[in-house]
Amino acid sequence: MLECPKAIVQHLDALIQNGITDSYSLALYYEGNTYEAHKGSVRSSTGAAIAVQPNTPFNIGSVTKIITASLVVKLAEKGQLSLDDKVSAFIPAYRYPHTIRQLMLHTAGFAPPEGLSWPVPEQLEPFKAKIYNHPATTAADQRAEYYTQGYTVLMEIAEEASGMSLEQLGHKYLFQPLGMTDTTFEISGWTPGTYTLPYDGINAGPVKELEGLAVTGDSGLYSTASDLLRFAVMLISGGQYGEKQVFSPAAARLMNSEVSQGRFNKTPTMWVKGEQDLYGCFGDLLSPFAMGHPGFSGCMLVLDPSISFAGVLVTASQKLHADWSNYRRLWNIAIGSLSEHK
Repeated sequence: MLECPKAIVQHLDALIQNGITDSYSLALYYEGNTYEAHKGSVRSSTGAAIAVQPNTPFNIGSVTKIITASLVVKLAEKGQLSLDDKVSAFIPAYRYPHTIRQLMLHTAGFAPPEGLSWPVPEQLEPFKAKIYNHPATTAADQRAEYYTQGYTVLMEIAEEASGMSLEQLGHKYLFQPLGMTDTTFEISGWTPGTYTLPYDGINAGPVKELEGLAVTGDSGLYSTASDLLRFAVMLISGGQYGEKQVFSPAAARLMNSEVSQGRFNKTPTMWVKGEQDLYGCFGDLLSPFAMGHPGFSGCMLVLDPSISFAGVLVTASQKLHADWSNYRRLWNIAIGSLSEHK
């Protein structure tokens, strides 16, 4: 990777100086070149300082959803499911006639349940039972309402359809083919206090309750900026990375396509900027065809095939995530600087 242009690094360093985050790791792709920058350190749950390196994995929050949804698309490519299959065909306890696609697009009609925290492994099955019994509040496809628990259902569907765990699916179809060597859903074997955790909302320190959680499909994937950039570049490149065809061109095209007829600005795996940046995290210089997803822990993946650009920011800062102008400004500076840097 090449060094990031100075303007990008100065912008990120200012976030540290202003107490928005303690650290960052950034990876960018523009017109065939890749760039990276990293700085700072984070405290673990034991107070130990972890110096951020390019291979330091972070909890990427809801950016996890992109990976989970992509694995569902891979299973569709393999003929093990269709996005328009009923959820109940794989999970008999699911009591609504919703399709897999509706969960992917957050259009099944659920409002977020109150007081439902991410579970530790021994609480995962009761957690799933609560989701299956959660009442829908509106008819499907009337509106898009963010429902993170729908991705736990998608995880269960993927595991039922394939006979593999989400971790095994990830390694077989994404992490190993793309060389994402620092990415994993499964951290149960990691020693507490030895890895990064998202910080609290004022950036005072790690949220210890987020240690040792179960795999839920909606959040909690640990990855790096450079690993996730490989995934983004693969999508820009029609499913190909290097000499490997990781997804078929048709599957990559599906993941890059808005599929709600412009109503909700969504692909099966990501949000789409659209003409007015309905989500408010993309910035001015990305085209209407840009897509991506942020995560509560101060992370975001974005790609824009129309200008051959992709970017990944990973931090541990809920404070950064609380103001989405932090994402918008970063992508604006990145695109402007890289255009001048050619």
